Amino acid sequence: MKNKRITYALVLAVAFTWGLIFYQVFESMGGKGPGPGTAQPVAEALPVADPLLDTVALRANYPDPFLRNAGALARQGESRTVRQVSYPAPPAAPAAPAPPATPAVRKTNTQPDLGFVTYMGSIHNPKSKKIVALLSLHGREYAVSEGEVIDSIRILKTSRDSLKVSYRNTTKWLKRF
Repeated sequence: MKNKRITYALVLAVAFTWGLIFYQVFESMGGKGPGPGTAQPVAEALPVADPLLDTVALRANYPDPFLRNAGALARQGESRTVRQVSYPAPPAAPAAPAPPATPAVRKTNTQPDLGFVTYMGSIHNPKSKKIVALLSLHGREYAVSEGEVIDSIRILKTSRDSLKVSYRNTTKWLKRF
């Protein structure tokens, strides 16, 4: 510590402050007058103002900020009408030229997309030796075992890190999420 004098001065200041606090607390407990929390008699009641002599008046001659024009229209006896406005249609975009004709290309990848299926993991029961797979389809979670079918997806094989499923006559291994 570089400044020991400042540290000692601060410690003395803290001790003095806490000493004053304790002195005030103990003085109020065992002192001469009534302590905190005791009822004191009221010397005299406050005078009640006479409502006829009250000089304050509330003036409400300003318009209602929430009903901007409704108050003025109601006072004048006018009825409020809504005018329908029609806008012209936007101009049509110029037609894009048709792309050049290309020969029909046949897709070689005929496997269905299983992007909506997520393999989240598995639970192994040591007593029954069964593995239950945790599967998510379209955001809904399922606990499935081998041989079960959910939304036309058949569970063929479960392992700790992957799941073999059959969907629309194709089989696919899903890796753990």
